[in-house]
Amino acid sequence: MQLALIKLRPLVAVALSLVIAGCGYQLRGTGGLPDAFSHVFVQARSTQMRHAMEQLLEANGATLVPRSDAQVSILVTREDLKERLLSVDPNTGRAREFEIAYIANFSVRDNAGKAVVENERMQIVRDYVFDVDAVIGKSRERGVLYAEMRRDVALQIFNRIRAVYPRG
Repeated sequence: MQLALIKLRPLVAVALSLVIAGCGYQLRGTGGLPDAFSHVFVQARSTQMRHAMEQLLEANGATLVPRSDAQVSILVTREDLKERLLSVDPNTGRAREFEIAYIANFSVRDNAGKAVVENERMQIVRDYVFDVDAVIGKSRERGVLYAEMRRDVALQIFNRIRAVYPRG
């Protein structure tokens, strides 16, 4: 009986692998890009956003090229950083909690200049608590939050592009 189970284990493992692969399951961050993205040009308002997009594209198999050689151009046409006061310390009257937002508009154009995705907007919003006794640390925290939010928006743009373009 145990010998039969031992012989079935590899067969069960292969069958499960085929079922998982057949349903389209992929690990996060994999899945690659459509063939149209073998040569991509990226333009963004900030170098940080351009760098975040380029890293994501290269990690998924795209080659970054000048606009004249690109099959697809990703244009981040607008980036805004907004901050809104959420709460005030009742004892001191000083700002205590903020909401920060990172907003980016983008378009995707094919090599003929035709818009595939036209002026879409992506937005990330986060809250953070401000402590006047730790101003330096909190300002660094805010910078780290903005960097994370920029990467999150780049990932949203990447996923939107993958949803619009057919794979293969």
